[in-house]
Amino acid sequence: KKEAVERLEEVLKKSDSDRTGEISMDEMMAAYQSKIVQDQLERIGLTIDEVREIFKLLDYEQRGRVELSRFADSCRELVGGAKRRDLAQVEVTVGALAQHLERLDSQFYRIETDVSDLTEMANHFVYNTVRVLTGFDGSVQVPPKPSAVHTGPRR
Repeated sequence: KKEAVERLEEVLKKSDSDRTGEISMDEMMAAYQSKIVQDQLERIGLTIDEVREIFKLLDYEQRGRVELSRFADSCRELVGGAKRRDLAQVEVTVGALAQHLERLDSQFYRIETDVSDLTEMANHFVYNTVRVLTGFDGSVQVPPKPSAVHTGPRR
């Protein structure tokens, strides 16, 4: 079965038309039309519905593409005796966590931006309020030192 996964990975690499190391569901379905792919999946013990499910689980970011190596690794794990339900649960959990972290990251970015804007507004407010209340415009002019008045020689 592991040889079938290796062979499947080789064939799917050839289906990666844009050579990104990723495969789309369309590329996967096109590859499935091949008797070689069908035979390898049968040797592994996967149906096309299970292939779709694995793809969906790996595509937790919903980009429509998955890394070919991750897909092959998932197939290897299934062949290696991992229970499908356990694998699916781990993948779904990891995917959900990744999406949650991405949302948190964007929320933190917005918070940082808002805090920066508020800081700028507060500084601007304080500067203008001080000017209005004190009449001080921020420029400092030092008056000249008075010159010593000399009335003649000292005795």
